[in-house]
Amino acid sequence: MATTKYFIAFILLIFFSATLSAQNSEPVEMADLFYREGKIYLVIAIVSIVFGGMALYLFLMDRKITRIEKKINDKYV
Repeated sequence: MATTKYFIAFILLIFFSATLSAQNSEPVEMADLFYREGKIYLVIAIVSIVFGGMALYLFLMDRKITRIEKKINDKYV
């Protein structure tokens, strides 16, 4: 039940932040510059690599922690 409340609050937070940021109609100069010079693809690639690396790290860390928890539970049960 508590997880559902947190999930709904998270979705509402994302919705309101997206709504507030959509009110700024001025173009971002740095993004325009990157787009005009064709460097936006490099920026997107680097950000994707960083997020992919972080996701892989978290996945591997979760597997290690699960393995350690299983060893602890087998030892004390």
